[in-house]
Amino acid sequence: MQDFESFYERATGRPPHGYEARIAREGLPDVVRAPAGTGKTGVILAWLWRRLHGEDPALTPRRLVYALPPRAALDQVAGSVRTWLANLGLTERVALHVVLGDRGASAGDWRENMHRPAIVVGTVDTLVSKALNRGFGIAPAMYPIDFALVTNGAQWVVVEPALCPATTATLRQVAGWAGQWGTAEPFGLTFLSSAPVAPPPAAAVPAAAGDPVTWGAGDYAALAQAVRDRHQAGTMTLVVLNSVSGAQEVYRRLRCDERVSVTLLHSQFRGVERTARLAEILTSASAASASASAASAAASASASAADRIVILTRDVASGLDLPSAVLVTQTPPAPAAGGSPVIGAADFSALFDTSPALSDSPALSDSPAPSGADVDVARYVTDADDLDVEIAWATWAHGQDGAPDAEVRHPAAEFRCRVPAAEAVKLAESRPVWRLDHAAREWRRVTRDPDWRLRPYELLLIDASDGGYDQEAGFDPSSPHPVQVAPELAVAVTESGPPRKWQSLDEHSTRVRDQTAALLAVLKPAISPRAVRAAVTAGYLHDAGKAHATWQDALCALAEESDADAIAAGRPWAKSGTNGPLEFAGGVWFRHEFASLLLIDGPLRQLLAGSPDPDLTRYLVLAHHGLLRVQVRDPAKTLGLEQGATVDIPPMLGLPPTTLTVDLAQFDSVGPATWTDTVRALHDRYGPFVLAYTEAVVRVADWRASGGRELAG
Repeated sequence: MQDFESFYERATGRPPHGYEARIAREGLPDVVRAPAGTGKTGVILAWLWRRLHGEDPALTPRRLVYALPPRAALDQVAGSVRTWLANLGLTERVALHVVLGDRGASAGDWRENMHRPAIVVGTVDTLVSKALNRGFGIAPAMYPIDFALVTNGAQWVVVEPALCPATTATLRQVAGWAGQWGTAEPFGLTFLSSAPVAPPPAAAVPAAAGDPVTWGAGDYAALAQAVRDRHQAGTMTLVVLNSVSGAQEVYRRLRCDERVSVTLLHSQFRGVERTARLAEILTSASAASASASAASAAASASASAADRIVILTRDVASGLDLPSAVLVTQTPPAPAAGGSPVIGAADFSALFDTSPALSDSPALSDSPAPSGADVDVARYVTDADDLDVEIAWATWAHGQDGAPDAEVRHPAAEFRCRVPAAEAVKLAESRPVWRLDHAAREWRRVTRDPDWRLRPYELLLIDASDGGYDQEAGFDPSSPHPVQVAPELAVAVTESGPPRKWQSLDEHSTRVRDQTAALLAVLKPAISPRAVRAAVTAGYLHDAGKAHATWQDALCALAEESDADAIAAGRPWAKSGTNGPLEFAGGVWFRHEFASLLLIDGPLRQLLAGSPDPDLTRYLVLAHHGLLRVQVRDPAKTLGLEQGATVDIPPMLGLPPTTLTVDLAQFDSVGPATWTDTVRALHDRYGPFVLAYTEAVVRVADWRASGGRELAG
């Protein structure tokens, strides 16, 4: 077994601090106070060593969720983790996922390899939204997967909780329910701070060699002059301010001084500019550290590289660990009056239902059934003045009224700028701002869409020629200049990829069953043998509905003309040899997982005999794409399956040909035993965490089988 000191030094090039070694020996406690000047990210290595080399790795959750304050810069932490994993030779074994990060920020697949260790880095609002089953910035179908993975087998580390009291309160509630309901794998919660948890966030700024200078509100001209007077040549000066506008004003007053380099960094930069500025800052920080310990000649060279004034906003500074000779801070704003809203058990339970809000889909608007979409989670994860949306400046071939084509590829993450929602709305008053209406499948101007409901981290587009962004200062609605280095958006073209073998329904079903069993054997979750067998059975039955003629006709239509007869003779298939879209007869929204449920409730009922909990198996079959889970609204209208209709089903899964007679009675909202009642009973029996976990296992097994992955082991 490799000792922690050697492990840490190999990763970082230096020995661990005492508190880090103690965590490696004893595990993460509820609260960690990091001594000043020691940094905080080393706890990641302490967790990783315990997971890989500790006396009982199974007691250490397999995922570390490292949560930084809202709008903190993630780059330094993510960069350190990437370097450490490379130095330790663990890049292929341990995944790194940076939530809503730039391309290249993440490595490995923390979802598809849910049985392996993973480090998940993000801001606390985006991460806790996942723990509420409403992950910001991801598709609703992915909500349950991420909910399962950040609550089962997850060790949370919340950095500077005093900066995020509302989100911290919410996470404490989730932790309490995890203890009450139980999780399939261990759940842990640690608060990591350089100051006590209770006081306001005044101490959550980088440490300086001398006493920091605290400045009151306003009078940025005087503040800029004070910074200029106090800066020591050959050293780094940090200026930490409360607002983006204040930081921009101080920067504009200082950048004209050619005697010293000045770098501005705040949360409202695009990734391309943020990365470049952070590289400048880290280079100067490294030079400043070298200058402090080098001999005279080397110290002189290092001092020249270190000579820089760095202007940060307080939220961004909370995610950085930087040395400085002079620190100038602004008096922190007073805490908001009143306490943080606390989510209750009823709202949390409602959030298990990820059915869309009634207004999200015209096809579903007649249904009276409520869902978790009616619970607004924003107030439970909002510690900044407002939640953010993402704006991208780009060019495109203008369609009607200047709108982009609905099929254009979205700009990469590094071309997006996070902006408070209220400021985005105000920006739309002065120039066209476009949002994608998913239901209507078109881009619409924000100001012309009365039904627009702002969503956290929603993507908005602005034509680069319309301005609103300054590459030196960041988001700036007053800037009329075209935005440089803007991506050109082209219509996405489906990539055909290399030809692949058609896969029969029986073969795919067997592979998913085996992947499910293999994952559960490696994960060894604390769930009953009944639940394990029910999940494995669901893996085998999940795609039975693909045998329905409507689905088979659409899939077989993708075959090359020369292969059409052979493909027709081989039905039923699960996977085609191409990537083409399925076009169902009559333009219906046919969901094969719904047909799967009807089949195993009807003519294939005997296949449920292998499940000790048939209702759990039935739920996992229906939920395996994340689109139909707790509610199935008006199935005859939206799924193309009419009550009483019959359809021939070919031989499959070891059974002879049969006939499906569609029975939709359980989906009536007023029936004696509705589908929603069945799911609620499962929720009460297993709890939300374990139920979502079994759901995630079956879905991940399906992904792994479809991708040709080796069995977990």
